[in-house]
Amino acid sequence: MSDKYSLKEVHIEVLPGVTVIADVSTVDSLVALLNDLRARNMAPKVEGRKETDENHRQGKKQPVAEDNPAVRIEVNAELEKGSLTSKNILAFKDGIPQLLRPSAFGKRITEAAIVLIHAVETGLKSQSIEYEQFKGLYESQGLKTNTPLAMLMTNLRASGYLDKNSYREGRKIRLTAKGERKAIDILKAQIGQA
Repeated sequence: MSDKYSLKEVHIEVLPGVTVIADVSTVDSLVALLNDLRARNMAPKVEGRKETDENHRQGKKQPVAEDNPAVRIEVNAELEKGSLTSKNILAFKDGIPQLLRPSAFGKRITEAAIVLIHAVETGLKSQSIEYEQFKGLYESQGLKTNTPLAMLMTNLRASGYLDKNSYREGRKIRLTAKGERKAIDILKAQIGQA
C-alpha cells in the first residue's frame, strides 16, 4: 500500500448503542478487525444498505421496497413479499388495515387485536392509536367475541403486550417490544412460516 493516507482510529457501531473504537494503522488491520467482529456475530451496522455482500460484489442492486403499509409489515416481520394479501391475512384500503379472514383467528381474539395494532404501528408508521379510534377499527373487522374491548385491552396490558404508561397517560394503545414480537409470530403462524 502506498502512503497516500494514514489510519489512526476507527469507530464501528456493532449494535445499537455499542460502538467499538480501535486504533488501526493499515487497511489490512482494519479488514482483520472487521473479520474478527463478523466471526463473533458482531457485524458492523450499516445504515440504509439492504443488499447482500454477494449482490454488492456482483454489482446487483436490490429493488427498492414499495412504500406501502403491507410491504412495511412484511419487511419488518421478514415475511415473503405479497404474502399478507396472497394468504388472505391482512390488507389496507384507504389507509385502514383490514383483516381479510377474521374467522382465521377463531376464538383467539387477542391475537387479532395484536395484529391490528401492529398494522397501525408498523404499516401506517404510527407510534400509537387512540382507544376510541382503535375501537372503531376493531369493531369494523367483524370479529366474533363476547369479550368487551375494554376487558381485552386490560388483558393485553396485564400480559405485557401493551404499553401501560401510554394507556394511562392518554388512553393510547401501543405495543411493547414483547407485543411487537408476538404480532410477528402471529403473522408468521397465519402465513405458515412459523
